[in-house]
Amino acid sequence: MNIIHPLPNTFIEEIELKPPPYDPPPPYESPKPVINAEIKSEFSLNVIITDKLIIRINDNQQNIEYEIIINENTKFWKQNSFIFQNNYENFLKIMKLKFHDNINLFDYSFELNNDQILFRILYQNVINGFDISFPIEKSIDKLELFDEIECLKKQLNEKNNELLVDNFILEENIF
Repeated sequence: MNIIHPLPNTFIEEIELKPPPYDPPPPYESPKPVINAEIKSEFSLNVIITDKLIIRINDNQQNIEYEIIINENTKFWKQNSFIFQNNYENFLKIMKLKFHDNINLFDYSFELNNDQILFRILYQNVINGFDISFPIEKSIDKLELFDEIECLKKQLNEKNNELLVDNFILEENIF
């Protein structure tokens, strides 16, 4: 027997097994797992108002952005300016009250319609009510635009090559 640090018998006491002086706590139910989930709306709306009105609607499920920019020279303003007494500044003030200050002046809604969103502004009043609907086109993604440009360049090069060959053949036949 290899004893390195023997303890003298005086340190060893008899341990009497007794029940604990208190009742143990009841078994706890394990906590239910918490799932952090973010509920996203199908669409999100972002309105920017400076000297122009920019309305962006994102389709959060398909990751597509729709955008319209309205200023004094756009088709929208030319068609609907009479509703706002041809006063573009008043139009912007009304839009700021609705979208920035959250004052409920009018209702709006939008719905997906093919590759565009139909945006509707509805103001119900006995005297000056109006109902405006206008399309908001899908924004072209930069990568999509780059791909389209590359495709057009390729087509242009092919056409140029065809023209060069045709011209060469014509010159050969003339001489």
